Amino acid sequence: MIVQVAIPVMSVIIITEFALGIIMKAVPHMNFFVIGISLKIFIGLLILILFISAFIFYSNGIFDRMFAHLAKILNGVW
Repeated sequence: MIVQVAIPVMSVIIITEFALGIIMKAVPHMNFFVIGISLKIFIGLLILILFISAFIFYSNGIFDRMFAHLAKILNGVW
């Protein structure tokens, strides 16, 4: 489930990496390494902010199941 939240972020980062690679080949005299790191961080955080509702939706299901299993375990022990 959590992979479904990570896939959009990872795919955008990979697309950004490809785009930066093409720009580096087109303009070799500019240092895109420093720009690329900050650009990837910015884009990754932006995508995380945009997909936070999906993360909350999936994490609610995970926590509900976790508490249900925990209740079953505690009922068995006590």
